[in-house]
Amino acid sequence: MVNRKAVLMPAASAFVGYVFQKALLDSACKTCPMYNFCGGDLNPKSNYRVTALRDTTKKCPQTGEDLRAVDIVEEPLTVLVEKRGLLKGITVRYKPVDCEDRFNRYYFYCRGTALQEGDRIRVEEIVDDNISINGKTYALVKAILKA
Repeated sequence: MVNRKAVLMPAASAFVGYVFQKALLDSACKTCPMYNFCGGDLNPKSNYRVTALRDTTKKCPQTGEDLRAVDIVEEPLTVLVEKRGLLKGITVRYKPVDCEDRFNRYYFYCRGTALQEGDRIRVEEIVDDNISINGKTYALVKAILKA
């Protein structure tokens, strides 16, 4: 089930296919009546992709910036997880992979995620299930962050 949502975003970034993470909003934004419409309730650890543009436009009351309404869906994160017992559709707790070798082709997936240890993720797709790092076997998966 795809979770679609409509939000307002800067008009300059509003195009179909654009992938983004929630920006850390200014503290003044939190008291704005448009806060939730601007993605205030989006998870900062998740990726989102613009799927459609809407005709609605607004001016940001805080910055005066042009905003455009768009439809978005949560985009899967690509992460490394232990292979043991891994199946598509299961929910696992994320545990960072310890790989210090910067020349390892999976180094980015060891370090380049906003996830924290213990975050629950649902495996959407197994991209590669035979990755060996420090003598352990891992899988590269596309996953959705669970609440």
